Amino acid sequence: MLDHGFEPEFSAQVQQQLEDLKTRTPQVAPSANVRDLRSK
Repeated sequence: MLDHGFEPEFSAQVQQQLEDLKTRTPQVAPSANVRDLRSK
């Protein structure tokens, strides 16, 4: 992995972004142009 530029673990910044997303989900304004791509 390291030979190809990938880190084996996520950095502290990535971990913080994930925690932020868990506590504060992004708001998306409903629109006909926005599709819900979450699996059902």
